[in-house]
Amino acid sequence: MKNFLSSGATITLTSAGAKASGTPYVAGDLVGIAGHSALTNEPVVLHLIGEFELPKKTAEAWAIGATLYWDPATSVCTTTAGELKKIGNASVAALAADTAGIVRLSN
Repeated sequence: MKNFLSSGATITLTSAGAKASGTPYVAGDLVGIAGHSALTNEPVVLHLIGEFELPKKTAEAWAIGATLYWDPATSVCTTTAGELKKIGNASVAALAADTAGIVRLSN
């Protein structure tokens, strides 16, 4: 196929702000995980598929399949949508006391 470019599992973009490896990154309606640390205006590889252990809002229990949103103000995943961007779904149940949970990205 002459028009195939990539699997789409990752994209490279210019970082709008400093990003640490393994942290969520919002680019328009895409939400992914930075594959490496990058400073503002540097290229960063954004992972768009996969499962990642990410910080979660404490006092929230997650059921398997729960829809999750990334809250950039508090740097945690939450089940409360509001104006937040969807990051994915819980692929493992999490207790309210847990500080991290397993998130399957969905883009």
